Amino acid sequence: MTVMPPRKRSSEKPTKATPAKPAADSAVATRLFEQYWQNPDDKDVLRVWADALAEQGDPRGELVHLSLIAQPTDEQREARVALLKKAGGKLVGPAREFLREWSFGSDGLVEAARAEADKVAAGIEAIGRVHPHLVLTITSLKKKPVIEAFSKISLERIYFVDFTSITGSHGGTPLSTRTLAAIAPALARVRHLALSCRGYADDCFTPEGLLALGEACRALEVLAIDYYQAGAGPYEDPARPRLPPAEEYARVIAESPGFAGLKALHLADVTPASLGPRAKIKLNRGPRPSRARELEALKRDP
Repeated sequence: MTVMPPRKRSSEKPTKATPAKPAADSAVATRLFEQYWQNPDDKDVLRVWADALAEQGDPRGELVHLSLIAQPTDEQREARVALLKKAGGKLVGPAREFLREWSFGSDGLVEAARAEADKVAAGIEAIGRVHPHLVLTITSLKKKPVIEAFSKISLERIYFVDFTSITGSHGGTPLSTRTLAAIAPALARVRHLALSCRGYADDCFTPEGLLALGEACRALEVLAIDYYQAGAGPYEDPARPRLPPAEEYARVIAESPGFAGLKALHLADVTPASLGPRAKIKLNRGPRPSRARELEALKRDP
């Protein structure tokens, strides 16, 4: 019997393996999902898409099938939970590398997610194919190179763009007047938008910034502005400029052509009269924006 000498211990620490990127969807799967995108109520198309994924060995197909069972058995429910635990990020698909966190909807697709702005700029093509009704919370939009890259993309395929805290564990990101004006082109075709405007005028957008957005918008239907005037309380910092009154923001919304198509608005401390000729816009005046789905539903309520 040959005795092997003991192996020397390496002083180097073992390196973690880099997770493999999800494979791109096949041409057939891509075409089927685009059909579903155009008609999100057609779950039969979604099932056919899931079949195409399952043939590729993609666990998303199984998750969709398990999620669409109308009356699942206990065994099927347990199988869905087990799949979520086992497959993890693979169930997100090609957009996985660009998202910080996510949650799945009742159809087995990611319906809400959070991502840093630079990741959104880099992965908008993949993120734009996650869900026809995706709610995307965007953070970390402060550095000039990130703002420049972000301004060059289109968020048209993102159903609800959120800069507040509608989804995820992070509180979104405030936008200055300069930043909002710079990224306005990226928001030109967005239909549902939530903005954070809480603090002082030196780190939040003023009516001037909102006007720049209004000049770029072409499709906006729902707008939520999480407005809070920090200098209005007992701990005011006299060295910092206070935000203008909410009525000045309302005046921009009333006059800018880009807001002509608004069906629902969240903005605290304003009245319908503040909206002038657009007083018929459905107004939510609570202290904080509602959940994304509630805001979207507001435009449909009689």
